[in-house]
Amino acid sequence: MSKHTEKIKEERKFVFNIEIERNNHNKFKLIKKKVTFPWSLGRGYEQKSGINCVRILPQVAGAGLMSGDNFFQRVYLGKDARAKVQDSGSMIVLSGQKGPASTHWEYTVDEGGVLILDSEPYCLLDNARCEVYNTFYLSDSATVIALDGFCHSKNLVEKFGFYKNETKVKSLDGKLILIDRQKALADSLHRLSKYVEKGSGAVGTINIFAVKKVSENLMVVVDDLDIPHARAAFNGISGFSIRLLAPSGGQLRNVTKHVLYQFEKKLKELVA
Repeated sequence: MSKHTEKIKEERKFVFNIEIERNNHNKFKLIKKKVTFPWSLGRGYEQKSGINCVRILPQVAGAGLMSGDNFFQRVYLGKDARAKVQDSGSMIVLSGQKGPASTHWEYTVDEGGVLILDSEPYCLLDNARCEVYNTFYLSDSATVIALDGFCHSKNLVEKFGFYKNETKVKSLDGKLILIDRQKALADSLHRLSKYVEKGSGAVGTINIFAVKKVSENLMVVVDDLDIPHARAAFNGISGFSIRLLAPSGGQLRNVTKHVLYQFEKKLKELVA
C-alpha cells in the first residue's frame, strides 16, 4: 500500500477534521472542514474578548454518545494559529449492550499556536460507560489549555458504569512525551464522596501545556476554587494539571469557566 493510499485511508476515519491557519492580516480561518455524522459545524467566529483567536462551536446530533459508538476527530492548528474550541452543551452518554461509547480526539498545534479546549463534562446516565482518548502533537512553542471531565447523578452512584480518560502528549514527529490515564468506577466515587458535601457528582481536569514562562504565569492567577482540587507539575514537559472534584456537573462547569476566564485574560498579556 502506497503512502498516499495509507494517508487517504487514515483521513477517512475522521468524522470531524478541521484545519486552521493564520493569514497575512492576522486573521484566523478554517482552511479545511470535513464534518460528517454525528457532527455539524458552522463557520468560525472571531472572539471579541480575551486573546485574538477564532472560536469554533461544534455540535453533535442528538447531543450524545450511544453504546458502541467509536468516533475519531482531528483538529490541526498551523503556525501561529489560535483557536478556541467550545462545546455547545454537555455530551450525554447513554448505556447499552454494545460496549462503551468511545471518542478519540487528535490535536496538532504547530509553532506559536494557541489552542483552548473549552469542554463541557460528559454526562453519564445510568450504567453508561465512556472512554475518551486525547492525543496532542505539540511544537515546543505551542500553548494548550484543555478542560475535560464527567458528571453523573450523585444519588445513583450504585448505577454508575465507568469513565476512562487517556491523554497522550507527543512531539510533532510523534515521539511520546507524556501519558496520563484516569479511570472512575462506582467504588471510586464512593471513596471520593466523603470529600464533598452532598456527594461527588463530577470530576474534572484542567491541563496546561506551554513554555515555562506561560504555564507558571497562568497558574499564578488560579485563586481559591471553593471545591476540592489538587495541582501538579508535569514531568517531561512544561505545564501543570489541576484535578477538580465537585458535587455536580453544573458546579464543576462554573469553576472551570471562572478559571478559563482568568487564563484568557492572562494569555492576552503573555502571547500578544
